[in-house]
Order: sequence, then structure tokens, then C-alpha cells
Amino acid sequence: MFLYTIPFFITLVSIFAFDINGYKKGKIIVWAFLYIYLLLLIGFRYRVGGDTINYMGYYEWQSDLENYQFTFGDIMQPGYNFLCAVTKSISPDFYVFQLLHSFIVNTLLFIFISKNTKYIFSALFVFFFMSYMNFTCEVMRESIAALIFAFLYKPLIQKKWMIYYLGVTLCMMFHLSAFILIIFPFLTWIKFNRKYLLLLLICISLGMFFLNRVLILTQNVLIIGDKIADYTNETTHGLLVDSLKLLRLGLFPILFALLIKFGCHRKIMFENPIALLGLFGFMAFFNPVIFGRVINYLIIFFTLSFSFEIISLIKSCKSNLRHNAITLSLFFFILYGSGYTMYKVYQLYTPYSSIFNPVNYDRNIFNK
Repeated sequence: MFLYTIPFFITLVSIFAFDINGYKKGKIIVWAFLYIYLLLLIGFRYRVGGDTINYMGYYEWQSDLENYQFTFGDIMQPGYNFLCAVTKSISPDFYVFQLLHSFIVNTLLFIFISKNTKYIFSALFVFFFMSYMNFTCEVMRESIAALIFAFLYKPLIQKKWMIYYLGVTLCMMFHLSAFILIIFPFLTWIKFNRKYLLLLLICISLGMFFLNRVLILTQNVLIIGDKIADYTNETTHGLLVDSLKLLRLGLFPILFALLIKFGCHRKIMFENPIALLGLFGFMAFFNPVIFGRVINYLIIFFTLSFSFEIISLIKSCKSNLRHNAITLSLFFFILYGSGYTMYKVYQLYTPYSSIFNPVNYDRNIFNK
């Protein structure tokens, strides 16, 4: 647990020092330290995470570069298989792949945060709560696709379609869920306005009465049809889990955006992705697997927007805005922090074990 506390504490202190008080000296050094620390912490882990254990088992059957074949017919996608082939050619040990994966994910994450917000430590801190362990230890293929998509947002809003769709193709090389990104250019008009409530009601109605029928129609689609068929009947993870996920990924982002836009009369950073997050968050209540995966492509945008607005309001000269920001922050940490305590999910990641002291903790009971 102590090894997780170090970046958590340093990031929290850095929020007050650099984001709120505006100190410049040492900022880059601290940011670089966090990057290197997290890269090594995740890269050298041993059997930490639920899906990590599954990936370790699959890695044993991976081919090296000499026997690599580019195909979508395999269980995994060709981009992921290629990364495995590269590291398998170096060593049969899974930690070599972990290091490469940790390098890719942390590098993309830190660069994207640095380029899109001045409150970098706040954004990283919020991402810790929302998706960091999920991205690094669970959805290892999809996390690469999701972070590549983060850099496609600018070409998307600039209507540079060739760059965008080439990027989407690259995303699909790592996870087929990136197929949904094909329709995102047709959804850029969705914002928080009067039409949004109507869209929300349509999504809820679709989820309640027609969702599975619509998904069945897509089962013959090339490549993704079989995956959709597998997930169509998995409509719940339990009422409590689904309800809290609805609150975290649907209702809370919507209420946050409405408060900022109409309550504080401020322009929302990444308004369209957050609006989509709210819609897909409600859809995830009815099919948590399929739409939960779509949410992974949008969560980084909410992370940056939420952290930026909270720090901006805290630095405001108006006391009521500061109080609202603090209240919203406390609610956020309780709501999203509960995701780790429910069913003792934290035991997927604690105690921490590294390849230098490879203790095999039994995490299979939590590996769902």
C-alpha cells in the first residue's frame, strides 16, 4: 500500500503548490518523477490486477516476431499481438511486455494531460480515482486505443477526416471496441442544451425496450459481430453495481456539466465528449459491458474538464464558488472512491507485489 501512497501524496501536495498557488520552480522535475515512478511501479508489478493475470496466461501462447501473423481472426487484435511479439522476441517473461505497455500508456497519458490543461497534477489526481488502475492493470489493450483516441479529438473537431479515420483504424488494431469511434463524427453536434434532455429520454427508452434487439441486428457485422453476440445477453452486474456505475458515469458528469454551464455560466472544456459520456453512461446501465467499453474512450476528457473547473472555482475570488467546488470535490472522491471498496476490489491491487519479490497473492476470487 505504501508504494501507491507515494505518488498519491506527491500529486496531492503538488496540486496545492503548483496548480492552486502557481509555483513554477521544480514543477517539471516533480512531473517527470511521477511519470518515471508510475512507469516502473506498473511495469515491474507481479500478478497485480484481475485482467493482468488473464493477459499473463495468454502471453505464454504468443508468437515471437519471426512467427507473427497480421490477422483479426485471433482472440486479440493485431496491434496488441505485435507488441507481444516484439517483447516475446526479447524475453518470455511477461514483465517485459508490462514495461512496454506501461511506457506506452503512461507516456500518452502524461503528454495528453500536459498539452490540454495547465492544472496537470489535478488532472492526474482525478484520473487516479477514475481510471488509472483500470487502464494499466485491467483493460490493457483498450487503454492504448482509448489514449490514442484522445489525440484524435483535435482532428475530429477540425474535420480532418483522413487523419481521424487513420487514427481510428490504429485504435482498432488494439481493441475492436474502437469500432464505435467511426460514428463519433456524426455526434459532434451533441451538447448540453434543450435537445439533450430529449436525447437522454431516447437513450433510456432504447435501453429499456429495444437495446438487445438493436444489438442483435449488428451481429452479422464483419469482425465485431461475434463480440457483440457474446455481450448482448450480459445485461447486469447486479443492481447495486449498475446503479452506482450509472451515478458515476451518467448522472454525475451530466450534473457537473449543467452546474458549470448554467449555474456558473462558464464554457465547458470538452463539452461534446462529456455529453456523450452522460448518454453512454445511462446506456451502460442496461448493458454494462458494451457501453462500459465505450465510456473508456471518453473518461479522460471528463477527467481534464472536471479537474480544470474545480481548481478554477477554488481559485475564484467568490466564496460561494469556492464552497461549491469543495463540496463537489468531496462528493466526487466519495462516489468514485467507493468503486474500489465495493466487494473489496482494492484487493486486486493490494498488497502490491513486484518481480523483485514475486509473492503470488490469490486475486482470482476478485477477478470477474
